[in-house]
Amino acid sequence: MCRSLLTILFLIPLASLGRAGDDAAHKDQRPIVLAAGSSKVLSMPGFSAATGQQCDSSGNLYFRTGYSARATVVLKIAAKDGSPTVYRVTDPTADGTYFVAFHVTPGKRIAILVGGKKNELIEYQFKEDDPVNASHTALEAPEGLDALTVQGFVIVPNDHIMLQGYFADAASEDKRGHGYLAEFAPSGKLLRLSLDKVSDELLKSVARRGANTAVAHGQDGMTYLLEADRVVVLSPAGDVNREMKLTPPEPGYNPELLYIRGRQLVVGFYLSGGPGQPVKNVRFELLDPSSGEVLRTYEAAPELGNNLVCFSDDGLTFMKFEDRHVKLINAAVK
Repeated sequence: MCRSLLTILFLIPLASLGRAGDDAAHKDQRPIVLAAGSSKVLSMPGFSAATGQQCDSSGNLYFRTGYSARATVVLKIAAKDGSPTVYRVTDPTADGTYFVAFHVTPGKRIAILVGGKKNELIEYQFKEDDPVNASHTALEAPEGLDALTVQGFVIVPNDHIMLQGYFADAASEDKRGHGYLAEFAPSGKLLRLSLDKVSDELLKSVARRGANTAVAHGQDGMTYLLEADRVVVLSPAGDVNREMKLTPPEPGYNPELLYIRGRQLVVGFYLSGGPGQPVKNVRFELLDPSSGEVLRTYEAAPELGNNLVCFSDDGLTFMKFEDRHVKLINAAVK
């Protein structure tokens, strides 16, 4: 039950930066280089974490460490003073389960999705100010939709649980080769299952990936969920408002991160050297969240590294390690 994950906190700096992609809108245009601005070194030591880092509306940062449900920690770093808070599932019901994904809700609750012994889905939720006690909910998922097929996990403003993923070869013939978006009530009852036929190429691209929830909540109440080739915009009630097809800045780049600030949406595209290999390069696209139009493409200067962790009024925030401590560096977006 080990899922393929890309560890990103010990990445090599960007030393050589290539051309922008072949898309007509960007042809022969080099990405804008993001320059380092303000920075601060936190008292907490460095750590290792998997992809899927998130930040909330206050700029607090959240990371996932560990690879089983009982050993997994969601680590919060407070924007105000850099103090850490650890959220860990200790409930006996988590025995024998494994971590799938986590999500920070608009109300700053920390939700963790795990898979059971038969790959059934269970959701745990912590209140922001109580990292010890968690509620838990078993999801009534239909046949073929289990923990191994989930790619994205999000709680929308009405507290409904949304799962996005792709049915595997073991699914029934009518579901095989389809992506899904499933909506569950807070009780775990399945409310809606939408299917979308996808290409074999897309299925192959996600086969090596574990769940990597990249999601942002807009000031308009909309939820922006990153999929393997698009951004799905969900209404506060969980309905699909629209979809924005993504155009990678160059071939081989895959979307991994998504953040929103006001009317600006940033998607981070990573070029990997292959499974288990470090990231070779990274690009960031600034999108119009209404249309999905690419407004600008960026790359990070070497002093920033390539680990984007938030988008706030301070700009894009990158995280590095300096003298074995966490360093946060802001880069203005122009």
